[in-house]
Amino acid sequence: MGMSSSQARLLTLTGRMHDIEYKAARLEAQKLQMANESRRVYEDYLNAIDATALQGMVIGKDGSMSGKNLTLNLINSSNSEFEKSFYLQDIATGKLIISPSTKAKYKLDDSGVVGDEIAFMHNLGYDTEITRFNPVANGAASITYSGVPTVAGDAKVARQVPVTPPTAGYQEVAFPSIPADAISMADVQLTDDFDATKTYTISTAADLDKLRKMVNTNSKSTQGVNFALTNDIYLTGYAWDGIGSESNHFKGIFDGNGYTVYDIGKNATASYGLFNRVTGNQGTVSNVQSITPATYGIIKNVQISGANIKNTNGGSNGVGALVGFGYTCYVENVTTSGLIDTAHWGGGVIGQVYNSVVKNASSTASVTSGGTCNGGLIGHDTGGTIVNCVAAGSVKGSGYCGGLIGHEVSGGHGHIYSCSANNTSISRNDGGSSLIGAFIGVSEGYAEVTDSKYNSTCGVSATVGSGADHVTSLNSGEDSIVAAQMKNVYTTNITLPSKASMVSNIKVAINKAGLESPSDLLIDQWLTPLYRETALNDGSLVDNSLKLASINNYLVDYINNSSNAELIPALISDINSKSLASTAPYQNDYVITEEYEYSAYASAAATPATKNVTMTIGSVENIAADIYNAFRKAGHNDIKSTTDVLAIQNWLNNKVGATSEAQKLNLAEINNYVNAYFNGSVNDKTQVDAMYTAFKANTAYTYPTSSPAFDLATSTTITMTKQDQTSENGWDMTNSDIADALDFYQQVKNGYIVVTEEQASSNVWLTNVVNSGDVTIFEYNKQKHTSFETSVATNTSLQEVPDETLIRKAEAKYEADMKRIDLKDRKYDTDLAALDAERNAIKQEMETLKTVAKENVERTFKLFS
Repeated sequence: MGMSSSQARLLTLTGRMHDIEYKAARLEAQKLQMANESRRVYEDYLNAIDATALQGMVIGKDGSMSGKNLTLNLINSSNSEFEKSFYLQDIATGKLIISPSTKAKYKLDDSGVVGDEIAFMHNLGYDTEITRFNPVANGAASITYSGVPTVAGDAKVARQVPVTPPTAGYQEVAFPSIPADAISMADVQLTDDFDATKTYTISTAADLDKLRKMVNTNSKSTQGVNFALTNDIYLTGYAWDGIGSESNHFKGIFDGNGYTVYDIGKNATASYGLFNRVTGNQGTVSNVQSITPATYGIIKNVQISGANIKNTNGGSNGVGALVGFGYTCYVENVTTSGLIDTAHWGGGVIGQVYNSVVKNASSTASVTSGGTCNGGLIGHDTGGTIVNCVAAGSVKGSGYCGGLIGHEVSGGHGHIYSCSANNTSISRNDGGSSLIGAFIGVSEGYAEVTDSKYNSTCGVSATVGSGADHVTSLNSGEDSIVAAQMKNVYTTNITLPSKASMVSNIKVAINKAGLESPSDLLIDQWLTPLYRETALNDGSLVDNSLKLASINNYLVDYINNSSNAELIPALISDINSKSLASTAPYQNDYVITEEYEYSAYASAAATPATKNVTMTIGSVENIAADIYNAFRKAGHNDIKSTTDVLAIQNWLNNKVGATSEAQKLNLAEINNYVNAYFNGSVNDKTQVDAMYTAFKANTAYTYPTSSPAFDLATSTTITMTKQDQTSENGWDMTNSDIADALDFYQQVKNGYIVVTEEQASSNVWLTNVVNSGDVTIFEYNKQKHTSFETSVATNTSLQEVPDETLIRKAEAKYEADMKRIDLKDRKYDTDLAALDAERNAIKQEMETLKTVAKENVERTFKLFS
């Protein structure tokens, strides 16, 4: 049974469908190839964009800068228009890379090597023709420094002072333990209030100053509050006026615990003592053997050393080393030393006190005053109780001056028990003898004196200067200080350099250290408070002057021997901050003990410290040859031979001078300049031309010294010594062709590589070999005849920029290729669409034929069944 027509048609359609699928697959593959080609075209375009060109900077006629593509021919050209000259060197061999035209210009062969300089120049037709000398430089200057020393006196003069009786005055104390809940003043804020149940510890000057500020400035109450020293305190540098103000007195309990406070008042213009105003609740004393002390307003167990208190401004307040004014306060176990200088009411311990107790106190402080009421212990007392105290300092004022008390005032009942006035000197400013007493100056109030003594050799005959009838004396009286009660204190004078010499020492030392010096004004401001031009009349010590004398010892040691170099930055710091803090380790050469003291004086001499500079320079013959070299280089071509050198030598001897130190220094400056010019480190030939003009005119010449090469301002020694100075035939560097040929020889002497003309004229080739790292770029300086390695990254006259020519070509090719690819791609899309339409039609016809065949089968089946 044969195939039906519908089956035959279905078979044909199936074959056609297979053919369509095959063609569609081929078209899809071709379309994918076009996509890959499109990607390649794009990558070629990107590579072209990334391509760069090496350019050099060109200066336009209007002064503007622009870049121009470099080629080896342009680099090698002697008439290059580029801002700077460059050449290429092969890294592997060190040989110069040159163009064919450069090879021809310098008559080079194909060997890649050159002969020596003379053979190379001779091949170009140049021969040596002028004389050239090797330059002789100035010898290095050697520097020695010399400072002005501090001078210690040879004679140690003995000064006798009273021995403090062992039964009176300050008693050593054991340092008590501090409560576990004590509060450090370092942890307290200025705005805090004090807690009367706590103890506040003071260990630094800053802590003590904080207490002063809280009381005086912030008016914080101290009533009943405990304060305890835990260390010695140095108030150097503090403008200390005293704790307590007129409106807010100190009312606490201050326990020094046996520690010492140093240098009160040394930086203050108006100080009243460690405390200014103190108020307590001391009750009336009826029995000095059994005193019930106050519960606040108490100061005890503290030593004051080296006070230097000045308050000559007047006013109603007293001035003392410990307290200025005390009201019903309690003072026990204190000692003071130093100087009290006041308008009036000055005391070695307290200036003015009212109904208070002073017990176990001693003072060697000297009290001087322009006014009245001054005492070795207390200046002005009203109804005080004074027990077991000693005063041994000198007292001087206009009146009302006493060894122990200056003025015992009416309105109170004073008790003085077991006290001694061992003063060596009590006097009036005008030399008078009234109103001054060996024990009390003037007594207007009633005073009971028991078991007390005064010194009858103090220069005052009266025990009480005035008002003796107001004094009841029990078992008291004259007690001349005899040899057994005196001791020798040995004094030596330390001679400081004058202030001008100290300024010189400081500046020379800083110069030697190579550091920047403070101004003369700052140095003077720092030195002024450290000086006293004359010794103090009372023999008291000038501690800061002694510190300066010690600092100067170390300073001179550094100047002379370079030791203690760390002193110099510390000294600069102190001068700038007007302090003595940084130089503290250098202030202790002169240690004062109970048996030995020093006094510092300023010397009247103003010898400066010196910086001695010694140097050697060549002879006149040497310097003449050096000047000849400079003349030649500067283009003065009439200077050619050794005869010219002799003429320059005669000019130096006759018109410039070579005998005095000033003339030798001038020659040193000249020689330094002409050698720098000849060697190329200086390009300015102004002074060479000025020398040439003076030489030709046979007139004098002095090198300008506004910026001298040698710092020889203090003292100078210059020795002129003839040095070996060879000469040789040289090249005439004023001839530009010779100079260019010699410069080229220096570049090519290690050999050369000649490239092709195509390479030499190609920017692409030059850019590629530079970027490959196979060659090194060198910049050449025609003026200095020097060269150095450089690169595009560091040289502002080189730049690497996109290659615009390649970019434009790539853009055109990219557009053409992409247009072609797009046309093909569209054709493939059209063909695929046609195949797809035919495929769909066949699919529809095949479905119809399959349906017809099925229906025929079903009909045949029914017929036969």
